[in-house]
Amino acid sequence: MVSPSSGRTRPRFRFGLKLAMGIVLAWALALAGLRLLVKPYRRGWQAEQEVLAEIGRGGNEVVVSKITVGPRWLRQLIGPGPQAYFDRVHSLSVFGPEFKPSASLLARLKHLNYVMVDAFARVEIEGHPDQPVDVKFYRMAP
Repeated sequence: MVSPSSGRTRPRFRFGLKLAMGIVLAWALALAGLRLLVKPYRRGWQAEQEVLAEIGRGGNEVVVSKITVGPRWLRQLIGPGPQAYFDRVHSLSVFGPEFKPSASLLARLKHLNYVMVDAFARVEIEGHPDQPVDVKFYRMAP
């Protein structure tokens, strides 16, 4: 549209401060929402890391097989760095002289199906009937 006084055309779209602030606010809300979606997976991962550290504390070497949990779209959205938050322990192989976990310790590994222990290791599960351990134990061949 031409202004009668100046003879110049007026731009149709103007990028103003309000629009910039709106875009920044939208990005901030999207990132905060993404963080809230990932938080429960991060907590579960941290709890499992604490259990694995406790198992390895007695001089045991722990080898872990993992499965992936959580929605695929969320894993793809957050990128490769924090994708470890979506890994859960499926099985353990424990090499060491003794393996004495408590039932409550193993119960904190929600997706654990079986544990393989060294053929010569002494295995004792410390617990009581209130916390049954629904995990299969296998001995590795010497």
